[in-house]
Amino acid sequence: MACTAAQAQPAEDPDAAVKALFPKDDELPHWRLSEVAGRLGLHPGSQVADVGCGEGAIALVWSRAVGPTGHVWAEDIDPRALQAARNLMRRHGARNVTLVRGQVADPRLPTGKLDAVTLFFVYHELVKYPEMLARLHEALKPDGRLVILDPLARKTASRPRAAQTRNHVLRPDLAADELRQAGFEILSRDDRFVDDPDSEGIEWLIVARPAVRP
Repeated sequence: MACTAAQAQPAEDPDAAVKALFPKDDELPHWRLSEVAGRLGLHPGSQVADVGCGEGAIALVWSRAVGPTGHVWAEDIDPRALQAARNLMRRHGARNVTLVRGQVADPRLPTGKLDAVTLFFVYHELVKYPEMLARLHEALKPDGRLVILDPLARKTASRPRAAQTRNHVLRPDLAADELRQAGFEILSRDDRFVDDPDSEGIEWLIVARPAVRP
């Protein structure tokens, strides 16, 4: 994903945006969004989607990171969450964000247009994850990046996938295998990306891209 030296830094540092936009939020700072943006290669003009955007906090931060020349697709299947996200974007004047109501097997993102896709605490909730991964693969540019942040399965790590997801967790090696089966290449993996001793919460992070076919 080539970019000029002038483009190397985000339009607004994501961690600074978190502090400015959500000063009372205790969870967002743990996710080190500036580091995530670096792993995604976000810069002014980037095209990025936040899948399972909920009320839109991450999408709003990305809108600041990519600047007015970039664009964000904020996707969710819950109409109430999307309405809350729409209200958030209006409140902060985020004109570079498109709200998308996705489907269980299709996020309805533009094909071949995205530099990056993020899923925060969403992957374990996907019911039809093979179909969703196929659609995300189609949405990304050949050198686009996919980032998944999800809770670690500790007590249920040895149990079947369905038992893990019922507890809203997932073992990262399962996700990594599913990504490879869907045609992705794993670029990096951090099984303890967030390890908060105060809450005993542990979240893993995987960065992937469409695999280069021979």
